Amino acid sequence: MDDLATEIGERLKEERIRLGMTQKEMASLGGQAVNSQSLYERGKSAPGGIYLAAIAAVGVDVLYVITGYRGGSRSGVPQRDAETLLDKLERSAGERPELSQADGDTLRTIALDETISDRTRARADLLLRVAFHDEDAEQRQALRARRVRDEMARAEAIVDDASHSIGWTPPPAVRSHLVNLIRFWKVDADTISAFLYDLSRDSRG
Repeated sequence: MDDLATEIGERLKEERIRLGMTQKEMASLGGQAVNSQSLYERGKSAPGGIYLAAIAAVGVDVLYVITGYRGGSRSGVPQRDAETLLDKLERSAGERPELSQADGDTLRTIALDETISDRTRARADLLLRVAFHDEDAEQRQALRARRVRDEMARAEAIVDDASHSIGWTPPPAVRSHLVNLIRFWKVDADTISAFLYDLSRDSRG
C-alpha cells in the first residue's frame, strides 16, 4: 500500500491506544478479525466505511484517522498544528528567559484539549510548569506520573501471573519487553500467556 495507507494505519493505532483498547477489542467493535486490525494499522489494507462507522460510535476520531486533523477540537488547534506550536515555543524558551502571556494562554489551551494526544498535552504542561510555574500543570504532570506507575504495576502483574501459571520465569530483558507490549501496544493477557508459553518451550528445548 502507499504512504497514505501507512499514515492512516499509524493514526488508527494512535486512536486505539488513546482509547485504551487492544487490537482484538477494536477489531471486535468494528466487526473484523484481529488480523484485519493488524493489517489496517500497518498500512497493508485500507479500512472500509462500515468498520469506520462502527469504531466512530465508540469514540474513535475517524476524521483524524483519515485526514490527520482532529474533529471537534475544543481548542480549534489540530494535532499537527499543536505539535508545530510546541516546537516553536520550546525553541523560544531556550532562546529567551520568559515566554509571553499569550504563549501561556496557547499552552493552556493545548494542555486542556482532550482531543489532542496526551503526549502532546504533556509537552504543553511541561512548558507551563517550567516557564510559568503553573500549579495546575504540575498537578496534571503528577497525575500522569501516577498513571504511568499504575500502568507499569498492572503490566508487571499480568506478566508475573502468566509466568507463574506456566511455571517459567523469563529473563529480565524478555520480561521488560512483554511489560512494554502491554503498556504501549495494549496486548492482552491471553496473548502474553501464549508468548510466554512458546518462549518457555523453546528455552527448555
